[in-house]
Amino acid sequence: MPLKPSVQSGASLIEVMVALFVMAIGLLGFAALLTTSSTLNQRAFQLSQAVFLAESIVERVRANRESTSISDYGVTLSEDPSSSSDCDSKDCGASEMAKWDVAQWMTQVESLLPSGDAQIEINTAAGITSITVTVYYKLREGGKSTGDAGLLGKLENYVLRTEI
Repeated sequence: MPLKPSVQSGASLIEVMVALFVMAIGLLGFAALLTTSSTLNQRAFQLSQAVFLAESIVERVRANRESTSISDYGVTLSEDPSSSSDCDSKDCGASEMAKWDVAQWMTQVESLLPSGDAQIEINTAAGITSITVTVYYKLREGGKSTGDAGLLGKLENYVLRTEI
């Protein structure tokens, strides 16, 4: 006995609903991926700015190595260093240059990083001078989209220790 050919053509309503559900789940996953990648990209950018700034001040200290001026590079947290000289337009001594470097650098820290602050510790022991630069900043975004709301506004830091 021959089988009758099926008369159904097209898809049933249930098949269409299942296909739409699967596509919606995929689109939601893609949206979450975009949000997370944007957040992590922003965090990486802020960290790279902190690394750049820390290395920048270390190179300024190395360029102005006179032993009398190295201690002028020390800065504590929340200190607002200022310099009365403008070493861009005139020649400065080592101590003036150190104060000017720190004032310019702190301006960059505060302008490039959200809630940016920094400290510089100079240590001299057994004739070896070392410098520890700590750069602090808050995350602009990142907590809610990655599932960790505690990260948003959290104070991050980057520490660079080196010998001069």
